Amino acid sequence: GAMFMASLHFQESAADPNRRDFAVCLVDCATSQVQVGVVPDSADRNALRTLLAQVQPSEVVYSVANIPPDVLGAVKRLPCRPQLSPIREKGCSDAMNAKATLSKYRLAHPDKLSEVEATLADDSACLAAAGAMVYLDHVLLGQRVLPFATWEPLAPMHNALQAAPAQRPAAQASGRLVLDATALAAPPGFEALP
Repeated sequence: GAMFMASLHFQESAADPNRRDFAVCLVDCATSQVQVGVVPDSADRNALRTLLAQVQPSEVVYSVANIPPDVLGAVKRLPCRPQLSPIREKGCSDAMNAKATLSKYRLAHPDKLSEVEATLADDSACLAAAGAMVYLDHVLLGQRVLPFATWEPLAPMHNALQAAPAQRPAAQASGRLVLDATALAAPPGFEALP
């Protein structure tokens, strides 16, 4: 499976205090694949917990000024705890600097972001992507990953509201993740004992 670095950015909703939407940029440095998207979430952070359980990132990149304390605590308590990488650079602290970071990338690598332009129109997604780019440059991986990157919208399996459109009403009504018992009976890589 892929080893992802996850760059997170959290939104605050003044209109609905129960909304806790967030943006994520997943980077697989081995294959230069990048996925970016905005995930709707609620106060219980169920979508974030689901994403982290599905992806099991090896590293989580976040802006120190943006990460809510409850999220930082939840990430620290994950069973497969990822490396936590706080960033404080200007390129990922506000939307204007994030857009400048992405514009600079567009000039250097035309058409790389064409698949995700609609997603990057959201400031939060722009901040998550810029955070990933700034961090990759900081750890000297930017020139090895970003020129060759394949950018895609966040895969539906990582976004609970897009994952199963046929099951969406039931899942939204209960507000909980629906698990398939058959699929969980014998996870890949494990043999069932007689």
